[in-house]
Order: sequence, then structure tokens, then C-alpha cells
Amino acid sequence: MLDVAIFALGGLTALIVGFVVIPLFRRLVSKLTEPADAVHSAPPAEGNRDQATGQ
Repeated sequence: MLDVAIFALGGLTALIVGFVVIPLFRRLVSKLTEPADAVHSAPPAEGNRDQATGQ
């Protein structure tokens, strides 16, 4: 009976981690990588400058 209780607790923990902890961790990572996304948006701006000089 104790084995079943431990198994059920493990499954519940896995569900909590899957549906609560992982999405929160992804939001945290996306907030931390926003400055890197701003850096990656710079090359299109350079491309726009090249198009402007091409005109």
C-alpha cells in the first residue's frame, strides 16, 4: 500500500513539474534572453540601411 502511495505522489509531482514549473522556467528564460533578441533584430536594420543606400 505504501508503494502505491509513493508511486501516486511521484506521478503528482511529475504533473506539477510538467504543467507549472516548466512553463514558469520558459517564461523566465525568455525574459532573460530578450536583450539577445534585440541584438538579433539589428541585422535587419542594417539590411534596411543597405536598401536605403541602394535607392
